[in-house]
Amino acid sequence: MAALEASHVAASSVAERAASGSEHQVPEVEVLSSAVRDALTRHQGEAEAAFDGLHSSQKRLTASLRALLNALDGIIALSAPRADAAAVEQLRAAAGRARALQARLRGVAARLDRAEAALQAHLQRGTAHGA
Repeated sequence: MAALEASHVAASSVAERAASGSEHQVPEVEVLSSAVRDALTRHQGEAEAAFDGLHSSQKRLTASLRALLNALDGIIALSAPRADAAAVEQLRAAAGRARALQARLRGVAARLDRAEAALQAHLQRGTAHGA
């Protein structure tokens, strides 16, 4: 990210000098433009890898939570006739908390999707400016 910012500042400086009429600055602008493009490509790759990791973690957590809910539902079904009411109620409360967590995870997934779309749009704008 720092490389991208430094390249952007340097590109602005070179662009200002080139705009002042110095024709010998054009190769420098092309080199800087290439550096900015390379930094943007690296930044985009890092961002995509980070989002892939977050999505992967969210999916594993969701799958584990689903397995926990299924196990709790099975235990409740088997325990209800034999266990005392307090034990069954504790199991139901645990299942309720797990379902609430599951709903929060769906919200996290939606926020991740929105953030990823916003980042992609931002990177596309940066690519369009760098091209």
